[in-house]
Amino acid sequence: MGETGGNVQPLIRGCYGSPTCQAAPLSHTHNGIQAEYGEKTSGGYSLGVDLEVIGPDPVEGVSDIKSPKITKYNAGGMTIKAVFELLNNRKQWGLFHPHYSAKMDYALDGKLSEIAVKAALTINMPKWPGYGKGSDAQKATWDDMWAHLLVHEKKHHTKFTDAVKEFLKYINDMELSRAEVKELWARKKIEWQAMQDKFDDDTDHGAKQGVVFDADADPEPEPEPK
Repeated sequence: MGETGGNVQPLIRGCYGSPTCQAAPLSHTHNGIQAEYGEKTSGGYSLGVDLEVIGPDPVEGVSDIKSPKITKYNAGGMTIKAVFELLNNRKQWGLFHPHYSAKMDYALDGKLSEIAVKAALTINMPKWPGYGKGSDAQKATWDDMWAHLLVHEKKHHTKFTDAVKEFLKYINDMELSRAEVKELWARKKIEWQAMQDKFDDDTDHGAKQGVVFDADADPEPEPEPK
């Protein structure tokens, strides 16, 4: 007996101590209440409850693309004509080359979770050893050609970086297996090279953008002695 006195009623009524009393299982009553409540509320919709379907986690895309490093090769010759002939023996006067790779990480379900594209870029440009001995006209046409060639090669760089950004954006909400990533990456590398080749074809490797020499820059040859 406690301080309040009298009989203490159990907080939960049941059939304690009675061999003939059978209480209804709580789970049956509880489930019945839940079903009835769900019917009256249309599964929660009549109360303003709306369940949003959550899609897969986005693929984290990271790019580490350095500014292009300028390298040079010798274009010998003492005249612009000689330099032009030497350059024309090459497939390209300037060359943008992206040394790039991708590192992929996968979630426990085998789907792509992160991809990091890393690139160290180079632009190979001509160097004229005879520049110091050239005339003002020869230097002027060389400088003009070289400046336009560099702009052309840097455009290759811009096209590459834009393509990588677009690729990372493209796969952001995709669920890709290892095999699918391998196939997609291989296809993108081919597409990117085709894009650069088309740019060279459309511009004639920069000739339509000013990558040309002034044929009149060389001095007139001295007359042969009689």
